Amino acid sequence: MRTKNDYDLERAPSVQHLAKLDDVCCGVIADHRGAIAKVRGLDPITEDLSIGHTGDLELFQRSIRAHPKDAIGDVLHRNNDDKS
Repeated sequence: MRTKNDYDLERAPSVQHLAKLDDVCCGVIADHRGAIAKVRGLDPITEDLSIGHTGDLELFQRSIRAHPKDAIGDVLHRNNDDKS
């Protein structure tokens, strides 16, 4: 379950916000995938809508990840402890 504490940055460089948004997206997408698994076979319309929404979230996450990266391809200023 997501909480407002998933995004705990206040004033920070934009690349730190991008890294945090990427982390939050990972959690939201994982939650959506769990919901899809629960409705699979029970409600095909809800499953289809959820799959589409998850695809939109993944597209948004790819746009976040397209911003400045370091030599190993990670978003700049991500804490190594925060990797998912």
